[in-house]
Amino acid sequence: MSVEEVLAKKAEEKEIQAGIDAQVSKTEAQEQIKQELARLDRVERTTGRSGIMPLGPKQRLMQVSEATKQKNKDFRLRWINENNQEKAITRQADGYERVPNDEGGRKVGNLALYRLPKEEYEHRVREIERETANRLSSHNREMENMADQVAKVLRDKHGISIGADRLLIKE
Repeated sequence: MSVEEVLAKKAEEKEIQAGIDAQVSKTEAQEQIKQELARLDRVERTTGRSGIMPLGPKQRLMQVSEATKQKNKDFRLRWINENNQEKAITRQADGYERVPNDEGGRKVGNLALYRLPKEEYEHRVREIERETANRLSSHNREMENMADQVAKVLRDKHGISIGADRLLIKE
């Protein structure tokens, strides 16, 4: 054994001994466990088992009552931040109107309850879905147009007659 190996082994033994000396006694460990369990119990009482705050009065402020939903069953309800003037104006231009107080409308802080007729909302959803489908299929149309152009060049310049559908691989 070389001197370096002996020194390394002694240093390793010192580290092991220091770890043994630093270990806590059984009673200290039990005390630490009790403290941790008490802390976790406090956390669980305040936040609930899932880690989510239970719905207290503060959390229920944003819930729309069943009576308000019944009075506005032909509308889609939405909270809008009235402090953000641009967003509020945009939503009003989109057709949203503030729910009157006699129909359950209210304001919580800077958020106010607005409504939009369901037909209009569903129409917008259909438009968005149609546009999404159009965007998702646009690359196919572009590839079909390219294949048509390649088939035309092959036919006109080289005299090769190949259909555009044979140039495409559809999956």
